[in-house]
Amino acid sequence: MSLKKKVLFATLIIIVTIVLINFSQIKDFFSLKNLKINGNLLHDYVENNYGSSVLIFLCISIVIMIFGIPAVGVISVAGGFLFDTLLGSIYSDIGITIGAIISFLGAKHLFGHWVQYKYRDKLQKFNRHIRRSGNRYFLIIRFILVIPSFVVNILAGASKVSTFTFAWTTFVGLLPEIFIYAYAGNKLGDINSIDEIFSFEIICTFVLIALIMLIPNLIYWKKR
Repeated sequence: MSLKKKVLFATLIIIVTIVLINFSQIKDFFSLKNLKINGNLLHDYVENNYGSSVLIFLCISIVIMIFGIPAVGVISVAGGFLFDTLLGSIYSDIGITIGAIISFLGAKHLFGHWVQYKYRDKLQKFNRHIRRSGNRYFLIIRFILVIPSFVVNILAGASKVSTFTFAWTTFVGLLPEIFIYAYAGNKLGDINSIDEIFSFEIICTFVLIALIMLIPNLIYWKKR
């Protein structure tokens, strides 16, 4: 089997796996309803087994990000509920970032190098732009929450962004969102849906800050 066919076959397997997971009952397990039902039980376990609780929580966060399960909001709310806002935010962000890095490196080694080799002439200008301003772009993408995280991980793996840049922009860019979710976890009883956490004003604030972060790039494009 040629390298191209191996890449396509492996990519197809990953896509099918992610789709099956997202359309299976596994996704429903990570829900606000289940968190509320098992809240007292989880709290008791954390109080009696804090170290193992943190480790399990990190592992779940990593798995969620690797397989693209749309439960970043729920796991962040759970972090705030179980470990308080600050520590819950940190634990959630660490686990989610590690999962994103694993997904990113998998995409890079699976088909990223092949894409860069196959289309090296067409991607020269794009790669120069990523080297110069990639940190700002990836930070904004994480910040405004427009593209699903697992899609960002895969696309980043096909680019020439460094692992360090990808890691810190993921950690910093997702932290404000995770902090808001974790803060909401302290008021779990008043929340009926994840969508209730982000108000229109909060979303507008995120978009405004992202636009401000884009100003240096807009100035550069204007000069060019």
